[in-house]
Amino acid sequence: MRYTPITAALAALAMLPFAAQAQDHHGSKEQPPVEAAPEAPATSPGLTAEQRAAYAAWPENVKAYYQTLSAERQAIFWSLPDTDKVALATMSTPDAEAAWAMAERKAKPQPQPADPMDPQPRQ
Repeated sequence: MRYTPITAALAALAMLPFAAQAQDHHGSKEQPPVEAAPEAPATSPGLTAEQRAAYAAWPENVKAYYQTLSAERQAIFWSLPDTDKVALATMSTPDAEAAWAMAERKAKPQPQPADPMDPQPRQ
């Protein structure tokens, strides 16, 4: 089979992304950048000395997981027992989301039932 110059050029262009990846991966003597460790909340405002001490005692995977949480979930995370914190940090995403849904429901204040003797129902 004969290759025309256009076919050869198209084949060469198609191979460029692979050649660049191969060079970046195998031809470079530089080390890939090292990810920075999650910032310890010990420097974050609003944490008590007790919370900073508790954070320092957590396993590294729990610390890293805590840093990925929203501020609302971080607040709820502090109310959980340590065993639940470790469990959440190791759960798959669907399981963790289900656990968070339950924890968030429990954390919401429950509306007070209306008193049948109260002439004005509370909102």
